[in-house]
Amino acid sequence: MTRQIMIIGGGSCGLVCGAVLGKLIDNNGLDAQVTILEKKEKPGKKLLATGNGRCNLSNRDLSMKHYEGHDLSNLEALILNFDIQAFFEEFGLWSKYLGDLLYPQSEQAVSVCECLLRALNKYHVKIICECTVQSMAKKKEGYHLYTNQQEFICDDVVLTMGGDAASQFGSDGSGFKLLSMLGHHIYPTVPSLVQLVCKNMDKRLKGVRIHGTFTMYANQVEVHKEKGEILFTDYGLSGISILQLSRYYQQYSDQKIEIGIDAADQYDTSLLKEKLKLQLQQNGGLQLNGIIHQKYANYLENGRIKEYSYKDLNTIVQLLKDYRFEIIGTKGKENAQVCIGGADVSEFNNETFESKLSAHLYAGGEILDVAGDCGGYNLHFAFACGNAIAKAIYQSLLMEV
Repeated sequence: MTRQIMIIGGGSCGLVCGAVLGKLIDNNGLDAQVTILEKKEKPGKKLLATGNGRCNLSNRDLSMKHYEGHDLSNLEALILNFDIQAFFEEFGLWSKYLGDLLYPQSEQAVSVCECLLRALNKYHVKIICECTVQSMAKKKEGYHLYTNQQEFICDDVVLTMGGDAASQFGSDGSGFKLLSMLGHHIYPTVPSLVQLVCKNMDKRLKGVRIHGTFTMYANQVEVHKEKGEILFTDYGLSGISILQLSRYYQQYSDQKIEIGIDAADQYDTSLLKEKLKLQLQQNGGLQLNGIIHQKYANYLENGRIKEYSYKDLNTIVQLLKDYRFEIIGTKGKENAQVCIGGADVSEFNNETFESKLSAHLYAGGEILDVAGDCGGYNLHFAFACGNAIAKAIYQSLLMEV
């Protein structure tokens, strides 16, 4: 009898799992059918939006410090040993590094999606869209999946439905419910890689981008700092540096959280003070719009610097090196790239991602309690999971031959 394998979720992890498994089954003449159930009208919607459509696949620096979760102790080998460039070249996708970031050669997310969809079609993997799995149960004859279309009975189930961030792409937390039905523990989720909301934000700063070093403080104590770029919005702060800092917000949300902006990080305090002093002596005054973005300069000057004179240099240095915005919240899960929390990783085999509680049940990607930084970390983990799960199921198929 044909072995039925159902992958629930046509995102990054699910598409890779289906493509690899389909190829292994087809190339080795095994009697198995792989089917992907996708709740949206087409698969890969979040993948297509990744990196503003450019799709940052991975990163040169894959150290575990870039990941967050309750139990990451056994995942390092999976992450480090997955050769993502070699993997995708087998499916016809070339890639390149821009600095430390790995992108498709085309710098288009659609290239990644299309390459996986071609493989799924070539290796006869079925895709059923607009199919929502509402509940599931394990019975003697296999897993029963109850959907809005029909009931499916299968031998293996792979849950790659994402977590509950950015629900517009289909990841609404329903995968947590399915795993809970089979006894798995789910850690509560909080948004990560998300914009921050400021207290009394001046909307005139909207659209201003600043390069520098940005520090999160909790009750005046430094939590973490990032060098890069931020974007002012009408509600607060965005940009890659802010998204990176946001992963620490929930840990300290009961304290006074501030973001300190060093807009002159190329100078240490003493050198900056000397340069300002020289400018003051030469010109008889200071013009901050010759140093930083004009709108930000106007913002700092408006009521914050009362008098341009030598005695104010310390104040001016502090404003340039550590002006702080108080944070009162985030833009929530619907705007987050990922969430911290999810299915307890310790309840799954760290090499195959098969459940330790229920045989032939697998889970991978963002449904697990593994959240990475910006920079390709979440995609790398999702792809590595999908590949590992596919190979594990293939090995179990070979044992039946």
